[in-house]
Amino acid sequence: ADLVLVLDRSESMAVKGQMEVLRMGVAAFLRNIDLSLHRVAMVTVGTEAETLLTLGQDREALQRALAELTVEGVTDLGGGLHQDRRVLDARREGALPLVILVSDGSTAFPRPSLDDPWWQAHAWLQLEGISSFVACVSQAQGCAQRMVSLATGADHFRIAPTGAELETVLLDLAGRLDRPRFQRLSVLQNLNGAYFHESP
Repeated sequence: ADLVLVLDRSESMAVKGQMEVLRMGVAAFLRNIDLSLHRVAMVTVGTEAETLLTLGQDREALQRALAELTVEGVTDLGGGLHQDRRVLDARREGALPLVILVSDGSTAFPRPSLDDPWWQAHAWLQLEGISSFVACVSQAQGCAQRMVSLATGADHFRIAPTGAELETVLLDLAGRLDRPRFQRLSVLQNLNGAYFHESP
């Protein structure tokens, strides 16, 4: 897989310690993902989205960037999805493209329209067949309903308000990436966009 970690570092992530939850879960993911097979990039979303690392296999650089994250501003989710687009333009042919978003769900979702950057980026992910996994590090009531719409499907959305829960979720995902069944994704197109399911 060629995957992008999209990490929320807005100020709301510091209110109830969600940044530490994020660090714990993502650190476990980075320790366990097989970087001889997969490439990982890191994008952060605060007042502005920033690509910290493009697709690569440097575990130490990823761990260092994670440890140095600080919170600031609000969540520029649309900008973050646009950064994903630029990063994944460089994906390998035949590699599973995947976006993993970790956020507390405290963000303003604009009304979808043709000139809305969030809508454009989300539509691009769907049309390009890019799978997206969303982990909300808040209690259920704190996760904006439209966070669910960012995930490829219900099985790609998890609520994980504690570090231990997020670690379990992301470790499971790291293990699933190595299974051929997970990697052979087919795309079905209908009027609402692209839907993803595991091939038989």
